[in-house]
Amino acid sequence: MTLVTDNTQIVINHPQKGTHLTIQERGQIQAYKEMGSSNHQIARKRNRVSQTINNKVAVRIKNVQVKMRS
Repeated sequence: MTLVTDNTQIVINHPQKGTHLTIQERGQIQAYKEMGSSNHQIARKRNRVSQTINNKVAVRIKNVQVKMRS
């Protein structure tokens, strides 16, 4: 989205929506979590919607719990 006021152009970057996380992004999310970053902080750093990060982390936790039961 671009907003133009008084001959000044401001570009507003909205978080990506509707695209899947790449393998590289998933690895970066994991690294941020290991460093103690919150899901919201990661979303801002990756320019993603917070819910995308929440979903990824929830799936990761679920997978770890299933492996621990085995």
